Amino acid sequence: MSGDFADKFKKAVHNNFNLSREHYVDMEGKYDFFLQLTDLLVEKIQKPAEWRTQALHILDVGCGTGISTARLQQLFPNATVEGLDFSEEMLEEAKKNLPDVKFVCGDGETLSEYYAGQTFDLIIYPASIFLMPHQAQALDEANRLLAPGGVVAASVLLGLKEKNYTEMESLPPFKGIIKNEDLATLMEEYFTGVTVEKIQIELDREKATSIYKIEALSAGAFPGKPYEERQEAMQAVIAEAEAKNLQLVQEWNLLTGYKK
Repeated sequence: MSGDFADKFKKAVHNNFNLSREHYVDMEGKYDFFLQLTDLLVEKIQKPAEWRTQALHILDVGCGTGISTARLQQLFPNATVEGLDFSEEMLEEAKKNLPDVKFVCGDGETLSEYYAGQTFDLIIYPASIFLMPHQAQALDEANRLLAPGGVVAASVLLGLKEKNYTEMESLPPFKGIIKNEDLATLMEEYFTGVTVEKIQIELDREKATSIYKIEALSAGAFPGKPYEERQEAMQAVIAEAEAKNLQLVQEWNLLTGYKK
């Protein structure tokens, strides 16, 4: 991806997430969506049970409103958890909810700019690396900051789909600018023992409507459309799925890798 286009892409993502705070908080309050996604990702980390009780240093990259950060504190009670996000609005919510956590407003592709001289036992991308145009750079930076025996983990959105891949007239084919299907292969260049698991999260009418009210997510599903048109497009997808007795899902890859 060219530098100019990548910069424009990142600016658009940044702006969309700055607009997403209210709808994100509302959706998470109803469904614990990203909390559960964090749980599923952590379950994939192949470490002894006692790792959960050690004094780890964890970095939550793309922490958003701090939902994943708070969950990581619960799952690793003796750990120091820090969060990074490039949306000022999302971080304001995180700081309000977790005033004792160190949060940094910054770019997940250039971690060493903010954490030079530090090391982490776990660097986790709960729902963020799939929006980074320079993924190789991001993984290289993570590798440099990982302690020996450290883990990198990422949940990667592959798109809005029909559960059995049935064709739907109103559902646009997912044509991501970033080749997230290839991320596992890219991770193998930087980490060892890379694992990947594809999951599908079923969406009923209410959950689909709530999730795709989030500006950043609706922009990814229906690129190039104004917000109101994206909402109309989502309702058309839901209506078609219901009329044909089809099941909408979000498809994700859960990825883990280990310091070489």
